[in-house]
This record gives sequence, C-alpha cells and structure tokens, in this order.
Amino acid sequence: MKLYDWIPLVEDAVDKEAAEEVKELIRLGANPSFALMYSIQNETPNIEIVNIALDAIDNILEPANYFDAAVKYKQTEIVRLMLEKGKVTKESAPKLEHGLSYIGSALGKWNLQQESATARIPPEVTTPPSGEVAQLLYEHGFEIVPLDVYEALASRNTQNLEWLLSHGADPNGETVKLVYLDDTEKNIYFHAYGFERDPQRKQKLIVSAYEITSWNPSLENMQNLNLLIVNYKTNLDPLTQAQKDRLLELALSNTMQELANVLREAGAK
Repeated sequence: MKLYDWIPLVEDAVDKEAAEEVKELIRLGANPSFALMYSIQNETPNIEIVNIALDAIDNILEPANYFDAAVKYKQTEIVRLMLEKGKVTKESAPKLEHGLSYIGSALGKWNLQQESATARIPPEVTTPPSGEVAQLLYEHGFEIVPLDVYEALASRNTQNLEWLLSHGADPNGETVKLVYLDDTEKNIYFHAYGFERDPQRKQKLIVSAYEITSWNPSLENMQNLNLLIVNYKTNLDPLTQAQKDRLLELALSNTMQELANVLREAGAK
C-alpha cells in the first residue's frame, strides 16, 4: 500500500479506540506516527494506543516534534508517557522556534490546525494553559526561560507569572527587547520573538513590566508589578528615576501601600 492509503485506516482505528487494529496496521506497514498524532489530537486519547505507537517509533522528535505537539495540546498523560519511556529528556528536546521553553509552551494558549484524512475532527482547536503539564515538565528537569516570564507579563496573566516565579523563574532576567513605549507613554508596540526590531538589544523584565503597566495600569498589570517588586524583590536599578516616580504614582493611585513603600525605598519620589 502507498503511504497515504494507510492514513485513513489508522485514523479510523484510533477513532474507534481499536488498539489491536492499530497494532495490526503498524505490523503490516502503517507508520506508527499516524496513530500517535491522531491520539495527540484526540480530546480523550486511548492510552493503550499511545503506548503501542510510542513503542514502535524510534524518534518522536524528528522529523516531526511530537513531544512539542503533545505539550501544546496539553495531553498530560501522553507527555508523561513520553518522559517515562525515555523518548525525550530535557537534554534531547530541541529548542522551540517561538522562543518559549516547553514549560512556557504548556502555560500558553494555542490555536492549532489539526490533521485529518477523514475530516471527522475539527480543522482547528484552541488549547488552554495547563499548569498540570507545566508542573510535570518542571518535575522532569525542564527549565523556565525569561521569555516565559515576559509572555506572562505581556498577556497580563498573573496566575502564570506567579507560577513561573514560584518555580524558580529569575525576576531579574532579561530578554530581547520586544516591547516599546513611545515618549508620550500613550502608544505601545509589541513584537513577536523572531521578529524583533533589534535582535541584539536586551531588556530587563522589570523594564518591560514598567512599560506595559505605565501604558495600561490595569488591575492585572498592577498585580504583576506587585508580584515582581514586593513578593520577589526584583532589582529596580534598571529603572530610571522618572520611571520609578511614575510607578510610585500608580501604586498610590491604586492604594497599594506596600508597593509604594518599596518604591520609595528604591528612591521613587
């Protein structure tokens, strides 16, 4: 049979949760990667089929990174199996093109285009953040990068920011400069990783937090700022005097007295 002739047969067997049929199709020559990918896309995957597919695949990272797919689809049990079977480790997992760590990817929300030979699954799905997958990765030694923290700041996600900081993210880290605030502080420009205005220019996370919060002092942004400065004692030296003064003004206007006290201790007036 030709390659594409196997695809609808495997998808149908996965859809029916027919583990023995999947095993037989693989024995006859079907690519086990088909069974793995359709299982990853399945809202409630059959773990027996996942085990069959994983045992038959030599490399789940090349040419396609199925580990990345399982993380993005927030398939906790599939990710767990991949790790426990030694199919991937923190050392072998390739760096992700979007710049986030695998933990950052687990905490992200993804709009994913799904593969289907029979069109029985929706063409697109949105997967929500998963602290469960992030925790699993963390327990297996995967590390957080500063871009993960920046993403939590830029998306005003206090829950993600608190999780990252409580799991060892560096509050004094820096990333490529991805956010720009103009001189009027009324306009802000966000850039995606890989499309930076200046790839050589770095920026401390506290400066990004300042620019985001000064432009939009929403409750979420002020809570994020409070987490960084009060709870995690971020070094405020990278901020200018004017920036410290602006943050003190915002802290006082939001009756965040503890934040205001810390800012005053750092020289804000």
